[in-house]
Amino acid sequence: MPYMGNPLATAFSTINKQTITGNGGTNYTLTYSVGSSQDVEIFVNNVRQEPGVAYTANGTSLAMTGAVQSTDDFYAVFSGKAQQTVVPGAGTITQSMFAAGLNLGAG
Repeated sequence: MPYMGNPLATAFSTINKQTITGNGGTNYTLTYSVGSSQDVEIFVNNVRQEPGVAYTANGTSLAMTGAVQSTDDFYAVFSGKAQQTVVPGAGTITQSMFAAGLNLGAG
């Protein structure tokens, strides 16, 4: 069966974690830049928070919808960074990129 996609990695990557100290507020700075809330998992007292509902993230800015106290166990796991997700641009995949004999023509 032919393989389509990025070549297999010859090395492993690790998932980065940041421990954050709550300050009774809602705005924090992340160690690594993220593209969206989906690229980082936020945990408060070991409960995963829902992206876009409990928090929003863009760049190194993290905005929680509720205040986080210094007594809370508060951390971020940067899953998008480890997965290195790449989405091809529109119209960038051509027939020549597919294995010989594979026809994905329209219709």
